Amino acid sequence: ARRRAASSASQLLSLPRDSRGISLGADDSRRGSDASTASTSFPPCATAGCAGEAPRSTLSAVDGGDVSLAGSSLSLAQSSSAASSSRSLVLSRANSATSRAEETAPRSARASSEAAAAADGMDLKAEPHLLLGVTLQFLREFADAQKLGAEARTADVGARARALTLKNQKSIAEIYRRRSTRDRRPAVGLAQVFVSHSQSCKFSALVDALAGMVEIHGLSAKSTYFWIDVLSIRQHQVAQHVGHIPALIKHLGKVVLVLDPWDRPVCLSRVWCLYELVHTQLQASTTLHLAMAPLEKMGFTAALARDRKSVHHAILAFDTRDAKATVPQDKDMIFDLITRSYTLDDDAGGGYGAFDHFNADVRAAVMRALAAVSFGG
Repeated sequence: ARRRAASSASQLLSLPRDSRGISLGADDSRRGSDASTASTSFPPCATAGCAGEAPRSTLSAVDGGDVSLAGSSLSLAQSSSAASSSRSLVLSRANSATSRAEETAPRSARASSEAAAAADGMDLKAEPHLLLGVTLQFLREFADAQKLGAEARTADVGARARALTLKNQKSIAEIYRRRSTRDRRPAVGLAQVFVSHSQSCKFSALVDALAGMVEIHGLSAKSTYFWIDVLSIRQHQVAQHVGHIPALIKHLGKVVLVLDPWDRPVCLSRVWCLYELVHTQLQASTTLHLAMAPLEKMGFTAALARDRKSVHHAILAFDTRDAKATVPQDKDMIFDLITRSYTLDDDAGGGYGAFDHFNADVRAAVMRALAAVSFGG
């Protein structure tokens, strides 16, 4: 069942976007009211593609696969023989962890089928605005224009987004879809990378972490569009749209998990981040990557040089059962999803337990992604 789901997802992601029937130009008549709501100082659009969705060259780069995060081994830069040897050791350990997780925590065919059906059953064509992402330059200019200080949390950005969109009820990405940044590049385009993060962390750290991720993987900072909940979801319709997250993760196929701080990642203690990880893991064609801000990476790298085992323990010490949620019903819903998706067919007697299976699965994925963070860039 998982192989069939992976094949189906691969076929979907390999199709040109036009073949999926996705259109982002349906509400041009409302463009004027959108622009009037924004208070940032972006200049008038001056690029050829701003009259439509985005420059055709940008879309071609996405469709042609120029933006690729196909696996952490592909994104590791060539280095000295010593680093190469260490990298092989990390990848070997990651593969071993993956093998152990697959041996001890294989998902039931029923759960995998349900996950694939859930993602396939959500119609992104009906909600095309959810496919919009923003560039790093937009993130920086937006924070500057809205006078968000260095201590501002991503939750503060969400609050500002709600205030800016109170009248038109749209997302920030929709409002700025026809705008360019100061470098005369489109501020908004079709999202390519799903960002999983904790809103309680600093927004500046999130932006810096994504910048580091772009550098590590050799992506273009000017034409890589990130899907970030507070900017890509209509903040006055969150309840209606969060149900599309499984389909979004499957559609994009690339998830970056922001570790902040690196040794006690808040994201691994938040229920909604775990929800995103569940669907990342249940979609065989989706890859997980890690990102951290430069200061966090410096601490991570120094600790890695001192004691690699302690670093792995610090990052992998989380337990899903201890995760927190602002709304208790959210926790109940996501824990139920984990139970249904990770309970083995022969788990009736208790055994390893659904949460232990999920913990092992996520730890194996994090170990694989750690290789790129350790040696890339």
